[in-house]
Amino acid sequence: MGKEVCESCNSCCSNDDFTKKLALSGVAVVIVWLLISALGPNLGFTKTAQNIYVTSQPAKDTISVNGNAQTTVQPNMAVLSLGAETESNSAKEAQSDNAEIMDGVMTELNVFGISKEKIKTSTFYTEPVKEGSYKCPTSKPECETSEEVYKEVIVGYRTVHTIEAEVSDLNKVGSILDAATNSGANKINGVSFRLSPDKEKEIKKQLLTEAVKDAKDQAEKMANAAGINLGKATSLYESYYYNPTYYTSFAESKAIFAGTEVSSGSLDVSVSVSASFEIQ
Repeated sequence: MGKEVCESCNSCCSNDDFTKKLALSGVAVVIVWLLISALGPNLGFTKTAQNIYVTSQPAKDTISVNGNAQTTVQPNMAVLSLGAETESNSAKEAQSDNAEIMDGVMTELNVFGISKEKIKTSTFYTEPVKEGSYKCPTSKPECETSEEVYKEVIVGYRTVHTIEAEVSDLNKVGSILDAATNSGANKINGVSFRLSPDKEKEIKKQLLTEAVKDAKDQAEKMANAAGINLGKATSLYESYYYNPTYYTSFAESKAIFAGTEVSSGSLDVSVSVSASFEIQ
């Protein structure tokens, strides 16, 4: 009886086939594991460390503290956001009219010593201008008001081109705005006062040094109070805050720049450090 069953179902009773299938399954599992290990970062299988460890192995016993440093500085750079918006019957004409205005604006910026490298396009597009109304459908020229449908038709084209220009001499900001509007610029999106990249890097480096020192001082005070010895830092985490001052309307900007002195205000810059020190 058993022999007959095995003869009618060799695949069920073959030890060699079973062993082969088991081996193939094991190989498949290994291949999948290798693929996940190799491609994991690209597939989203990543681990995010909460701390930056200074030592190769995090210490078991640590003191964790926060250090802070802040300062108030005067901005040394302004960024003007301005441009032109034009409309015409055709897209080509709208773009041509816009280009003529922006050429004049760029010329004025150059007169004030603003090079092309300090100017970048932030927005440029051409779009149809549409007008809509409720009308009877084509299939029924005469209809009741309740049967009307909303239809839009293209009545022209609009081109918008805005740029951002970096100005290092803050005393010229008001004059530059006047010159730009006199050249045809009709979009003044605003002015922001900020730090130049080099100045920002310098201040951040200074504050980071002070924040780390503040964290270490606090850790030493805590260790002394507890009667323990403080070891080296095991992890550091930095957070940086700096918010430029924005003026987002043309009327507001003009009011600020009235007269010869520009009221650019001041900027608050701060750095916080979360640090852990091992206990010896």
